[in-house]
Amino acid sequence: MAATAAAAIASPAVHAQTAGPRVIVVGGGFGGAACARALRKADPRLTVTLIERNRTYTASPMSNSVIAGLRGLTEQQFGYDALERSGIDFFVGFPLKIDPQRREVAFIAGSADALTVRYDRLVLSPGIDFRWGAIQGYDPVAFFKEGKPVAGKKELTFNWSGASWYFSTQENLDAFKSNPTYYAPQFGGWCAYGTAAGHKSPTQAETWSIVDNKLYFNYNMAVQKLWNKNQKGLIEQANKNWPAVKKE
Repeated sequence: MAATAAAAIASPAVHAQTAGPRVIVVGGGFGGAACARALRKADPRLTVTLIERNRTYTASPMSNSVIAGLRGLTEQQFGYDALERSGIDFFVGFPLKIDPQRREVAFIAGSADALTVRYDRLVLSPGIDFRWGAIQGYDPVAFFKEGKPVAGKKELTFNWSGASWYFSTQENLDAFKSNPTYYAPQFGGWCAYGTAAGHKSPTQAETWSIVDNKLYFNYNMAVQKLWNKNQKGLIEQANKNWPAVKKE
């Protein structure tokens, strides 16, 4: 998969684009999508590539009508199909590193394997997001006690290791306080498979697993399938890599 994606992103023929300077837009949403579209329209010779973690976004214009109950939230949500049809390369991925001297962006796309693509011009469109705290606001103790992701409550929080941890019950909060290293996820909550590969990758709560009484997360469900094939070996490699990876 990684080789296919690398070949595709390196090819100037993707979507029948004419060879020209490559502009990479990191970050989609309303801002990134509008920027990529405007660049392509201004100069069709440009090879425009958009890298965004999510396949859909929620647009801000007209969003007040959703708050007022005049419009459904799904009416504000859009995909990137129209951009692709207009000749823009779109990749679902998460940026890992930008090297301005080499003009390269390293990112993960489809799996936890890192890809690198070069650019002539770079646009950063990070957008905004909620600050949910550690592991997206989920209760770490609940994974052990209930065997599923359970959202924490804002009134039940505990600050530990530089992050705010949320809990669904006072009992779970007390349990974490008494032994935080037992309940906290390994590798700082970053993707275990990605750590084994030598880099940090974000995670999703539904990819959780407990191995030998330790909590692990992965980038997405596709990566978790790879993780499940060799958990022991990947854990061993990730433990070796973590001292260097955590400094990134």
